[in-house]
Amino acid sequence: MPPRSSVLNYTYQLDRLIRDIVRRCDTFRHIDCQALLTSLSKARSRRSSGDVAQLLPMRFEGGSRERTVRGLRYEIVPLYLNGHEILYVISFVVPRFWELDLQSKLVTTFHELYHVNPEFNGDIRRFPGRNYAHGRSRRQYDERMAELVAEYREQNPPQDLLDLLALDSGELRARYREITGRRIRRRTVRRAS
Repeated sequence: MPPRSSVLNYTYQLDRLIRDIVRRCDTFRHIDCQALLTSLSKARSRRSSGDVAQLLPMRFEGGSRERTVRGLRYEIVPLYLNGHEILYVISFVVPRFWELDLQSKLVTTFHELYHVNPEFNGDIRRFPGRNYAHGRSRRQYDERMAELVAEYREQNPPQDLLDLLALDSGELRARYREITGRRIRRRTVRRAS
């Protein structure tokens, strides 16, 4: 067994993956990677079921910074990194995300990226009807993501990135002494004055 490498910054690798997806896939060309952050969040329980990733929009519906609910105005506190306002955060829940197979990890990543509004305004992509996040069928939504993943994989994305993404938590810990990554708290909403 080769000696363990020192440190793996997992969110850096997820950033690389997303930049490559945006570069190769027309469906995601509207995404400005400087205004999208990846983050890791720890699963709250040891159960293997539950969310594995989540897109956190940094604006309300239509890209609004403020929203009125029952007569009270609320605003989202903006988040900046390196001078860029962050409009979206994709949070990957570990170790659940690590335990997925490579195809499921890619479908999950595409699933969250597809939630990004085509206008890239900080709001999510909204479908007509009450199931505005996934449209009429979540199964159809994920089938479409699998099609997009197949198109992406036909373009020969970086093999080292796919090889790393294929590792589960045990394999990651065997290979790396430490696994780090960016952690972002949920968006902050406050009462507007």
